[in-house]
Amino acid sequence: MRSRMISVERLEALATRALAEGGRLATWRDNGRPRRLVTWDLSMQCSDVIGVELNARYSANHSKVVKPMTVILVVRCRKCEWCRKMRSRFWTGRAMAEYGHAQRNVFGTLTARPEDHFRYDTQARVRLGKRGVDFDGLHEREKFEARCVEMGGEVTLWLKRLREGRDGQPKPKFRYLLIAEAHDSENTQSVMRMRPHFHVLLHEYSVPLILPHEVKVIKKDDRIIHSLEDNSFVRRNWYAGFTKFEIATDPKSAAYLCKYLNKSLAVRVRASQRYGSGFIQNNNASSACSSSSKNEKGEIDPPSLGTGKG
Repeated sequence: MRSRMISVERLEALATRALAEGGRLATWRDNGRPRRLVTWDLSMQCSDVIGVELNARYSANHSKVVKPMTVILVVRCRKCEWCRKMRSRFWTGRAMAEYGHAQRNVFGTLTARPEDHFRYDTQARVRLGKRGVDFDGLHEREKFEARCVEMGGEVTLWLKRLREGRDGQPKPKFRYLLIAEAHDSENTQSVMRMRPHFHVLLHEYSVPLILPHEVKVIKKDDRIIHSLEDNSFVRRNWYAGFTKFEIATDPKSAAYLCKYLNKSLAVRVRASQRYGSGFIQNNNASSACSSSSKNEKGEIDPPSLGTGKG
């Protein structure tokens, strides 16, 4: 059982929501003082659930007299096969929502050169060493996460350069989904194994990221691919290595990107704020309807985790 302290206001709001959406309340007296315990099961079909105990942290300016209360959340592990499938499904829904609203969608990959990966390793060693953590003694998955942090800084600079736009031109507006995956195929060189690369889905809104002369048409296996030129605005602003981008003409590219979430635990997700908000709102509405229905025992079913972070 994990334990955390949160503010009284947040705990009260969480308890109110839990009771409205299927949580259970227990009350008793401890040395004459009334106490409350709210339990909310959000684990759904997870095979290795985790319990989180939340208690109130009182602030000096909190004058409201509140009965002592504890909220216990039963949450998903995010590691079992079912959790990985649900994670992939949620992000696929969000990506499809963005795909349907965008004026144009671009799918691609960002990779880094070996020398840049060595630089990321060095930066990770220094950063973790200041906290007393030995980078070389970490498990491979933990090393991968540390490398993602370092390469993520390079990705942030790339996104900023895209948002700045071309000289003298309006700044483009776009949203993105990034999925970091480790190089781990049979053909991967040993020096690149468990090093991250990013799969990217860009959604254009208003000012375009891509101009017509930056697209070349390629015929491959009875397919027509609209690939971006090497000197295109999107590709030339990535300084760390090789890129490959093409215009996504099929909504299945969103599902193809999110399938990596079900492939391994060593996969990280990064997205625009409120990415796929249309999907989230629709899922919340369906969750609210389902949460008011009762099961055969007359108990309220636990709500969906449609708004959970992937």
